Amino acid sequence: MNKEKMHVRLIDNLAGIQFKMSEEALALLESCLHEEARKWEKRINDLPDEKQAEFAKYYSDDFHDVSKEFPDLLRKSFLLASYSIFEHNLKLLCKAYDKAKELNGFDFSAKHNIITLKSHLMKNPEFCSATDSESWQHFENVINKIRNSIAHKNGYIEDNTINRTAREYISTSESLSLDHHDNIEITSDDFIIESIHCYKSIIDDLLLRWKNSITT
Repeated sequence: MNKEKMHVRLIDNLAGIQFKMSEEALALLESCLHEEARKWEKRINDLPDEKQAEFAKYYSDDFHDVSKEFPDLLRKSFLLASYSIFEHNLKLLCKAYDKAKELNGFDFSAKHNIITLKSHLMKNPEFCSATDSESWQHFENVINKIRNSIAHKNGYIEDNTINRTAREYISTSESLSLDHHDNIEITSDDFIIESIHCYKSIIDDLLLRWKNSITT
């Protein structure tokens, strides 16, 4: 098999496995969260009516943590982890492409992020229009803004022109919300699943462009 095609297949398999495992792990996390909340609700419901109000009074903070604060924190952590998987696979793709094409000059040992890796890829004719895709646009205007707000500002997303598209998305999302301090809350796993699918779509598109450029 052509060496370039082997590189394409290898990256495709590795990325596919990691994104699939991410979705499976997320499903397990959500199952655990729901079970924990269910246990608390059962404890309350099993009490006599006259005891339920007293229990709620003394344990309301604990129930709030289990049903809202802990899930939000864990989902944010998972969003950051899935973003890192995307970044890692994008770097692997860049390195494999440069090696297959015998390109030099890009220091992969240096610290790179998705923006610098994207800029490097766009120098090659195969990929120059890749960022026009719907997936790339959604990543740049929504996912990346939300991720950066969580990673660098503990979820605070400023109301400015740069974040306009992301904030509009949040306002219509069923899995995201803003509290009264403009901090992002992740209320279900839907947005994380959507993000993982977006990452995979971007990687798949780049690999297809590379594959279609191979002449032998």
